[in-house]
Amino acid sequence: MPVATPRQTEFLAHDSDGILAIWRQRVVLQVRRGTLPLALLYRIRSSIRALAASGKPVGALLVVEAGASMLPEETRKEQKTVVEEFASFPTARIAPVILGSDVPSTMNRTAGRLLAFGNPRIGRFLDIPTAATWLAAELEPLGFTVTSNDLVTIMEQLRELAKTPPKP
Repeated sequence: MPVATPRQTEFLAHDSDGILAIWRQRVVLQVRRGTLPLALLYRIRSSIRALAASGKPVGALLVVEAGASMLPEETRKEQKTVVEEFASFPTARIAPVILGSDVPSTMNRTAGRLLAFGNPRIGRFLDIPTAATWLAAELEPLGFTVTSNDLVTIMEQLRELAKTPPKP
């Protein structure tokens, strides 16, 4: 049975740039294949605020696919603000994963290192299984149980789905 059942997953965006979803009302999931429009970044911010304001544990598993475009300066500044705000919540954990060894991936990794540098609520990862293991281990003591296998499975499903955006 798929982990990403309609009852467990709320899809907030799905287009040629990727997917944004909330899983089990506690985990923000993003697959970015292209750019990150500011409108989507603002939607991520409002979703995170709503989830974190509850005081319950909330996680984010954010995957940037190999070859995804480097974000424009304005978007990177806004992204930094969103990440810092999210990481300021004591029950929030963020696991960004930047895949690939191509030039855009290397540039995305370099820019990503500057996001909330040194904050223990934010990991930095090169692969999904390691990020999922870290995120599950971080959320458990906060009172939210999720397995790394489930996180890997849902992300695999979303990555596959992101390859074929819905038709307009």
